[in-house]
Amino acid sequence: MAATTIHINTDTELKAKAQAILDDLGLDMSTAVNIFLTQMVDKETMPFETGKSAAANRECREMLQIEYEQFLDEMCGCINDPTFVEPPEIPYESPREPIL
Repeated sequence: MAATTIHINTDTELKAKAQAILDDLGLDMSTAVNIFLTQMVDKETMPFETGKSAAANRECREMLQIEYEQFLDEMCGCINDPTFVEPPEIPYESPREPIL
């Protein structure tokens, strides 16, 4: 795996507090950032709550389902076809706690 460098700007006090926690955990900042990035890639979302509610996620999925059905109907008229099979419901996975 080729390494790359990430430069970030953060508050001095925030960095110091985070570093103290990481020191207690026996981790360095680079390892913590890599854990965060790995979790984000694995989950394909932020590895922690971002304040967006599950209801908002459900509403978004429902809107996407409606748009998908409208698209199919416009493209091939297949929704009104009696042999048309409904697309599977879009699964919802509740956010999991990050594994550190």
